[in-house]
Amino acid sequence: MLEKVLACPNLPTLPTVAVDLLKLTRDPEVDLADIGRLVEKDVALSGKILRTVNSSYYGLSQPCPTINRALAYLGLNTVKSLVLGFSLVDLSRQCKDGFDLINYWRRGLFSAAAARRIAQVTDSCDPDETFLAALMQDIGMLAMHTALGKQYQQVVAQAGGDHAQLPRHETVCLGFSHPEAGARLGERWRLPKNLVNPIRLHHRSAAAAGDPMVATVVLGFQISNLVTSSQPQSALQIVDRIAKNVFDLNAGERRALIFSTLEDARELCGLLEVEVGEFPDAAAILAEADDALIKHQFDVRREAEQLRQTRDALARQALTDDLTGIGNRKKFDSELGARFDQAKTWKGCLGLIIADADKFKMLNDTFGHQAGDEVLREIARRLAQTTGNEGIVCRYGGEEFAVILPGATRTDAARIAERLRKAIEGQPFRLTDAAAESVPVTASFGVAALEPAVSMTLPRRQLLIQLADNSLYAAKRAGRNCVRVFNPKVTAA
Repeated sequence: MLEKVLACPNLPTLPTVAVDLLKLTRDPEVDLADIGRLVEKDVALSGKILRTVNSSYYGLSQPCPTINRALAYLGLNTVKSLVLGFSLVDLSRQCKDGFDLINYWRRGLFSAAAARRIAQVTDSCDPDETFLAALMQDIGMLAMHTALGKQYQQVVAQAGGDHAQLPRHETVCLGFSHPEAGARLGERWRLPKNLVNPIRLHHRSAAAAGDPMVATVVLGFQISNLVTSSQPQSALQIVDRIAKNVFDLNAGERRALIFSTLEDARELCGLLEVEVGEFPDAAAILAEADDALIKHQFDVRREAEQLRQTRDALARQALTDDLTGIGNRKKFDSELGARFDQAKTWKGCLGLIIADADKFKMLNDTFGHQAGDEVLREIARRLAQTTGNEGIVCRYGGEEFAVILPGATRTDAARIAERLRKAIEGQPFRLTDAAAESVPVTASFGVAALEPAVSMTLPRRQLLIQLADNSLYAAKRAGRNCVRVFNPKVTAA
């Protein structure tokens, strides 16, 4: 399909003066007088160039009466860019039926004005060559419209006015895009490579990290997107990213660049005699984009906070016992492992209490499982309330509970276990869905502790659990509702 477009006999062609100028400028030893004589042969073109050169856009300190003087004052690249620029304007006027020339030149002028300013501010490449490359960035659209007519109009319509998405629609429908068609057309016209590359790559933001001239045209194109878009937020983000990362422009310089782009484009519009429609208000565009960006950032932060809360809730849920609301067995294993390693490393203390509700099976059989669940919930509440900040309460399994006591000695743990026992025994447990309004409940407690004196004989946390379990069984054998503490025998070295 691309070859079909390039083979179209009606394809836009450069005027003779432009072709001859390109041929002359390919010679590095070209005489500027020859350039001047070539341009002056076209009286209308030379008149337009002199009018432009003498405008405030170029800011010459004294009038420039001839093309040769313009070449002397401004250089070959400036005159070449004006010749090709005016030639491109004449070419575009051949595309009438069904082609949106206003938006074409709106993008082209804004991009070219921005690219020239960027080149001047950053001194990254020649301003006039960059201006020309940006002005010619969409010549592929002219070729595709000329060769494909209504077929191409339908493709453009599918983009819904979003020029940034047009290459994707072109590639899907036709197998190629207007940047590629424009680059191939530029090669046919024998444009210099430094002009062809920006035409091919101007839609690719990633290309801004390479060739400085390509980067300048890409940024100019993104600025044109910003000032012509109905939703400038995303375009402003791209502009800010490229301007900051590639050209090291601060926020003030980036904003000044956008204002100067519109001022330059307004003057260029009159000089090149093209229609671009109503000029946008830079201040309003930036304010709207900033407001949208602030809202977007707020929404992102809010979503991140909601995600964090959800993640934390899921993490807590994974470590929480569904029935009692305290830590589950997974929480117990995780906390005990971390605290045990910490105590071993720093030669500290770690107390462990394992508690078991007395005669719980009998209570379940007498009053039912719902009553049993109520009792377990109340035991968990009393344990957690009594322990407070001194330890971590978990449901160990069934009617068994565990309390991890960081920093507690064996004596500390025994004292806390006795408090917990009294908290369980102290008041009867109310039952809402049972024959009896309340029942007495007691629990047995086993205590063990890791201390520096016995650290060598307790290499693993499983041994600490086993010792607390043994103490619990001793409390059961002693008649229940009591505390038993494992008392290690410390042998001499």
